[in-house]
Amino acid sequence: MKANYYRFLFENTNDGIVNTGSIVDTEKDEKFQFCYLSGAAAMKADEGNDIDESVEVVNGLPEVLDMLVIADFEPHYLEKALKLLKKTKAEKVLLPKCDEDVRAKLVKGLSDEEHCDQAIELIKEPEAVLKREGAVKIYELGEGETFSTESSGFKVKVSCYGKGENASLVMYYGPAEKGTKNLESMFAVKSFTKEMKCSMCVDGENHHCAMKCCLYNDYDICRRHSEKDCEQFILGTLLLGNVKLEECGQKILSDFEEEIGGLRVMSVPNGGAKENWDKLFFEKTMDIFSKNNPETAHFKQYFVVPSCKKTSAQTLMDISASDPYHQLVMTGKVYGICASGYLKSRMD
Repeated sequence: MKANYYRFLFENTNDGIVNTGSIVDTEKDEKFQFCYLSGAAAMKADEGNDIDESVEVVNGLPEVLDMLVIADFEPHYLEKALKLLKKTKAEKVLLPKCDEDVRAKLVKGLSDEEHCDQAIELIKEPEAVLKREGAVKIYELGEGETFSTESSGFKVKVSCYGKGENASLVMYYGPAEKGTKNLESMFAVKSFTKEMKCSMCVDGENHHCAMKCCLYNDYDICRRHSEKDCEQFILGTLLLGNVKLEECGQKILSDFEEEIGGLRVMSVPNGGAKENWDKLFFEKTMDIFSKNNPETAHFKQYFVVPSCKKTSAQTLMDISASDPYHQLVMTGKVYGICASGYLKSRMD
């Protein structure tokens, strides 16, 4: 079947967000594959949490990543990014921009920590280090700056929020074609374990992996957006990195208002820590979503939280108690989540 096949994974790690994406357009013979990394700053104060220092959390890395997004300056995730680049090549690398004073402050804060030599080197000379590791193009985004691209039927938008060491990259991806008139979709959401890990990359011809998973696992199928009263697909993902929503939330809502109308999945910043959460931002996000969709429609939406001791019970309550269609997904060392499916022409 000629279609745009996709697979988006929130990997099973408890120290941040590792989100990978693989999109294959079998009609145009195009691929777009990416990885987004955001280490939970809450882990710094969490002596009871075991930070994952390996890169094996990503199963089935491709030879080339079209885009690697390093969302923030958390040292264990800077190290993870460099380990990734020793296993795969990146056409584009995006990371926050910072001036010399901020670099010096970040390095000073890491100088007494163990296993941070590579992170310190990357902070000091990001372009030189990333080029050495094979990155082709490097984009350092300052506060308010945005990078956008489109490939294989999906659009990607990355913007920077916060200043200095608190800067973090927010990323959205979803279908480039907003309307449902010409296309139909299937969207499946499944949990996976470290013993039965999903492979990052979609095979446009061999679907044994997806079929086996669907045959022998419980999972969700989301097709409400295929009804005639829906004008857009609900397939978008919004990754909020480590932003502080009370400070940056209003600007994020303004910048991503159009994309929020198609929101299916959202990551909760910094492991759901109280200092990063803002209930008002969440309520306004859901208001924008509701205004862009039929009043009678109910869409299951997923809110991904890397579990740690700093995760706020109030954050979880704000989400889970707001709507029975709002599903919390707590990722950790054991469990991850896979969202996969296709977009195809209604004429086929």
